Amino acid sequence: MGDDKFMDDLVAEYKAADPRRLYTFSADHRRRAPGPTSDFYMTQQPSIGRLRINGTRFSRTEGGTDADFSASVRATPMPLVAHELGQWAVYPSYDEIASYTGVLKARNLEVFRDQLAARGMADQARDFQHASGRFSWSVYKEDMEAALRTPNFGGFFLLQLQDFPGQGEALIGLLDSFWNSKGILTPEEFRRFNSQTVPLVSMKKFVWTAAETFTAQAEIAHYGREAIPNANATWSLTDDSGRVLHAGDFPRAAVPLGSVTPLGEIRLPLAEFKTATHLKLAVTLRGREEANDWDIWVYPAAVNTPPPSDVLVTAALDAAARARLATGLLPMRFLPIFWSKAWGSGSFTTQPAAMGLLCDPAHPALAAFPTASYSQWQWWELTEGSHAFILNDTPAAFRPIVQWIDDFHRNHKLGAVFEASVGTGRLLATSFDLSTNLDTRPVARQLLHSLQEYARSDGFRPAQPLSLDDLDKLLK
Repeated sequence: MGDDKFMDDLVAEYKAADPRRLYTFSADHRRRAPGPTSDFYMTQQPSIGRLRINGTRFSRTEGGTDADFSASVRATPMPLVAHELGQWAVYPSYDEIASYTGVLKARNLEVFRDQLAARGMADQARDFQHASGRFSWSVYKEDMEAALRTPNFGGFFLLQLQDFPGQGEALIGLLDSFWNSKGILTPEEFRRFNSQTVPLVSMKKFVWTAAETFTAQAEIAHYGREAIPNANATWSLTDDSGRVLHAGDFPRAAVPLGSVTPLGEIRLPLAEFKTATHLKLAVTLRGREEANDWDIWVYPAAVNTPPPSDVLVTAALDAAARARLATGLLPMRFLPIFWSKAWGSGSFTTQPAAMGLLCDPAHPALAAFPTASYSQWQWWELTEGSHAFILNDTPAAFRPIVQWIDDFHRNHKLGAVFEASVGTGRLLATSFDLSTNLDTRPVARQLLHSLQEYARSDGFRPAQPLSLDDLDKLLK
């Protein structure tokens, strides 16, 4: 309390000298609001709640776009501002090494590059950066929109827009250390969810089944120069070909400044979707440039999951075999690396070290499982609390069907789904749980169906060989 009084007095002196500005002496982990001379309270963790989605929802449950920070705002007696929102890491671009032309050299990046090459994955570096970047910024998007959805919220600070090469290589920026674009998002894409006027939706989840009715509440956050007296907002639902499947208009709305204004409800039965489908939901202001969009997935209410008669699905492992297998797997989670695993202590060093997935959506094993080449929200059910195969001892050219992007400080070759020819047999393996509670896990059920359909097809002819000795090393 003595420090608080000193800071209050100091801020009062600054305000008396220059009353044009807003002042505070709070930032980062401070759990209580600052004294009466401060104009706002900036923190990542106030007395109630936490101003980050990894601390409010997605570390525990999949959720959707309906999380906000209202409880924290209600408990705070002054404007509340989120400190350093985001901080999701992206795999480095080794092309950046050539930009260090002075006395400072990127020796750390050179080590990571050479390590990746030694594991036979140098050709995947650009794919790793793009896939991890698209994933990380989809999480950033939900972080920012959670803040924008919160009525009476004071705002948020990003740590910065560019990478911070210190503190364990915190490559958390949309831009690299030289303020160059990483090619992850265009400025136009970024402004869709981070601008003075942003359309929003609140929906309870990203993954739905055809037995359900999709519902979402549309809103608009507006902090521009003047009110919008007669906003004409529309919504649309498109498939991957860009075809508009459904669309509608919201009632016209008066949108005041500094507000989160409801636009209306979207309600759509999903029974028409007979196969697993990825859809894009968009909300647009007609006659203006503001628009925003979200991914949703619709899965069949039931699919055929018993294995085909000519495919063996085995889970017959005794206790010793299970213990042996577990030592060959790494724990994984859905969210990307926060800040840097190589810096700090506690949760920084103990967090699972992965930066999302990389896969080929056109691979026939994924024919019945809609996905991009990188992690999206539907992967949460499969990846949160999962494991990965360590494939370092496989041949250099060996590539899994679904690959984890490892922390660049370590660069393991990690797989979640892989195939191989073993002698005269054919192997399709996954480290995901595709057997537990499938009646309530539509994503796991759909991936299992997709893999089994592939395994029973004539196209299941793995070109990558592994010996029994290779498998023995892998499972050890």
